[in-house]
Amino acid sequence: MMTPMRRMGCVVIAVLTLLSGCSSSSKKVTAANGTSSTATQHTLSTAGGTSGACGGLGAADPAGSVTYVENNKLYAVSTSGGTPTCLDADVGSGAPRWNGDGDKVILPDGRVDKGQGPQAVTTGNPLTLSWSYPHGTAVLQVDQSGKLSWVPSGGGAPLDITFLARHDAAIYHPAGTHIVSSGLSKDGTYGLFVATNRGQDVRMIVRSETANSIGQLAWTTNHQLLFVADHGDHKDLHQFNLATEKLVTITQIPASQCFRSVVASRSPGGGVAWSTGACDGSGPAATTAVRSGAFLPLAGTPLASAQPIGFLPDGTLIGRGSDGVVAFKAGTVSVLHSANAPTALRVPEPASPPIELAGIPAVEARAPA
Repeated sequence: MMTPMRRMGCVVIAVLTLLSGCSSSSKKVTAANGTSSTATQHTLSTAGGTSGACGGLGAADPAGSVTYVENNKLYAVSTSGGTPTCLDADVGSGAPRWNGDGDKVILPDGRVDKGQGPQAVTTGNPLTLSWSYPHGTAVLQVDQSGKLSWVPSGGGAPLDITFLARHDAAIYHPAGTHIVSSGLSKDGTYGLFVATNRGQDVRMIVRSETANSIGQLAWTTNHQLLFVADHGDHKDLHQFNLATEKLVTITQIPASQCFRSVVASRSPGGGVAWSTGACDGSGPAATTAVRSGAFLPLAGTPLASAQPIGFLPDGTLIGRGSDGVVAFKAGTVSVLHSANAPTALRVPEPASPPIELAGIPAVEARAPA
């Protein structure tokens, strides 16, 4: 069980407007995906990317773009088709991670490219890496021992901002003034905590009564935080509103399954998607997506079993699976890249106001992000 530190009587999920009215903190979404018998499919590019030298990151497209890694190179491809563009070479294997402005990227090998080429800024073997917000002036690093560090993205000595006995996962609030982390507090309590972006004024926001781990943190709109809690005999996808301190359970899966991907959009219209399946990655996956209060009709399309990557600002859902990197919009599926390549969206995100919680100092007293 997950318990918000201030109990509420009426629970409403802003992003899932089809769930309305009063509900307990254990509300479960059981509705299935819709169906679409008119979906069409187009192939816009082929495997192998483009040849020649890589031209660098360039400017981010305000409409967003899809990036993927193949043959140790980072490519960008438009949802309208055309030849993929090579951005970086010798990047390693795995998915890139773009910052909130879309002008910096953490490469699969852990180096950072701010538009001037890859540069090593972190050391060791980090457990997790994520961007500071709003502009990516630093990389937030959780190391194997559970220590939390703020590492300048331009290089320099890391700043130890550890505020728990052990951090499991950490993520900046989009406004940049706070950090939310799951982990074990110094008094032995496990849950979700919020602190300033320098690790001060720590406050527990959700207490774990039965969960043994919390991870896969992601932000939606209006201060909504998604996270997965493993309770041993089952796993839950929760949503917590930092502004109102309301907690709900979006869906629950058995212990034998895992949430393979949980993604959300902060663009107008929002969007939340997740996929579930066997924890070892074998067998089929089941994908669910919600946008503007309605389930997307993924049944019968490649997105029904693809790993969701995220939403572009116009609401296009990007995923990857056996059909390759695919896009779903208004019942039409487009194959952007025919190989199942590690993929991430490069989307400039909207500005966010800071959260205001009791015990958190005024904006003027906080260090910049």
